[in-house]
Amino acid sequence: MKNALSIFGALVCTLPAWAQVGSIDPSFNPGAGFGVGALQERVECLEQQPDGKILIGGWFTDYNGTPASRIVRINLDGSIDNSFNTGTGCEGVFPYVNAIAVQGNGRIIVGGNFNDFDGVSKNRLVRLNAHGSIDESFDVRTGFNSDVYGMAFQPDGKIIATGIFSQYDWLSGSAIPRSGIIRINPDGSNDETFNPGVGFSSASGQMRVNCVALQPDGKILTAGQFTAFDGEPRVLVARLNSDGSLDNSFDPGDGFALNFGFYGEVS
Repeated sequence: MKNALSIFGALVCTLPAWAQVGSIDPSFNPGAGFGVGALQERVECLEQQPDGKILIGGWFTDYNGTPASRIVRINLDGSIDNSFNTGTGCEGVFPYVNAIAVQGNGRIIVGGNFNDFDGVSKNRLVRLNAHGSIDESFDVRTGFNSDVYGMAFQPDGKIIATGIFSQYDWLSGSAIPRSGIIRINPDGSNDETFNPGVGFSSASGQMRVNCVALQPDGKILTAGQFTAFDGEPRVLVARLNSDGSLDNSFDPGDGFALNFGFYGEVS
């Protein structure tokens, strides 16, 4: 009986802790947050830094009453981190941030749909210093001709970017054809050792590579809205070798059934 009472007592003592699971954390207070307006105030991506601070990207223009053009960094308590200053941030026609990635050196890669960042021409991709200013050592040339949706870092510092673009350095007169995926060197130049052929395509004509992940062996997993890679059937998901070629050992077959391949998406 004594043991039974001891166990019952232990259970009663732990019940309040169990009741807190899933409840709102009162130590994190975003205030009014991103607000609700006539325009889309969506949050599209989150990335936590090693120090715990959180980078957030999306369509918003302010955070808790403070101007924040499509990207903001907040502290562990939910307050805005005023040491992160992006100036006028992302600008363009319907600009938004769709992908954020933090490098080991603290620099921040930002991708999405924008033409300028803090008044400087940066088409859809920019690298920031730890405090939000543009890292001018990363030169994206004239950038992408359309949106960036996903990013992954390799151990050697190279960056894999995915999206709905079809060209890189597209306004230079010598645009580099890259349909939905590209690998960029640490200085922002195209990595010519990465050759995806004709890249991604879709039977519906609406191609989008939403996400990318790097495996420990260097192979690259991709997913989105597509039905082929370099002319080979691949429905919504594909794995590439480290040189950009299709990994034929990974074949999902019909994958996610698309009703004749005209619509479907992995996000």
